[in-house]
Amino acid sequence: GKIELHYQYLDTKRNSGRTYLDRLASFMQFKTRLNRIRYALIICSDNNALDFINRYGDRLYPDVPVVFCGINNYRPEMVQIKRPVTGVVETIDYEGTLALMDRIHPGRDQVLVILDRTTTGQALKEEFDRVAIKFQNRFSFDYYQDFLLSDVPGRISKLGEKDLIYLLTFNRDKSGFFISYTDGIRMIRSASRVPIYGSWDFYFGNGIVGGAITSGESQGREAGRMAAMILSGTSAGSIPVRTEGTSQYMFDFRQMQAYDIKARQVPEKSRIIHLPLSLAERYRNQIISLLAAVSLAVVI
Repeated sequence: GKIELHYQYLDTKRNSGRTYLDRLASFMQFKTRLNRIRYALIICSDNNALDFINRYGDRLYPDVPVVFCGINNYRPEMVQIKRPVTGVVETIDYEGTLALMDRIHPGRDQVLVILDRTTTGQALKEEFDRVAIKFQNRFSFDYYQDFLLSDVPGRISKLGEKDLIYLLTFNRDKSGFFISYTDGIRMIRSASRVPIYGSWDFYFGNGIVGGAITSGESQGREAGRMAAMILSGTSAGSIPVRTEGTSQYMFDFRQMQAYDIKARQVPEKSRIIHLPLSLAERYRNQIISLLAAVSLAVVI
């Protein structure tokens, strides 16, 4: 049957606090009553959306099943609503990215970790800490959280030949000023003389070298698959929460060139974007030859 999607944008990267959320919930309740809507399913994207449903869901959308996605630092007790719930956890491969940084840059041992103090930033800090301890004998980590946007370029420009940047989340400074993902990476890239690594596809291609990249598209696709099952009659409570990661090694060839990173230094089966046409054609021919060999092996 036909599925009609309604989007409720919380905009909590720009706005926060109980007063804002209370007023937003009241407005959403008004809209639902005005339009006489009865939702069949709710999809929550990111930690703040799940927190919102935990707090206001029973008042706004009682008994409607929930699918969540993009949840960082997931624990079962994060779900506090008594209704069928499932979802997909945003599992970030910090270890894979740090291992890349170790392998590609043996002479650099200082990592500036950029992350804000939004709900997502705080959750990421908890996750990252558990992995960083594995690299404590290799890297020294400096967490850059309490920043003013006006001070960021100056801080970044002071980094030198021993430094690397790991960009996690960079949306709001300590005064509450907001910056978009695109403007954030542009600010950091323009000020930086050192390689930048990351974990999300919205930074990839915009100035980071690469990393073990998590795709928002894959999160949405999995949440959509679960939603379709529920709308077809499957109980959300019977669908296991998906916790395994879906990251892929990705690199930007322009940044590889800028820091003299050779193709042999990156893992096999990495996705490399912005290859010159001559190289892209060469890799394409290698892939076609490989597929032909695999096909022949299967036929035999």
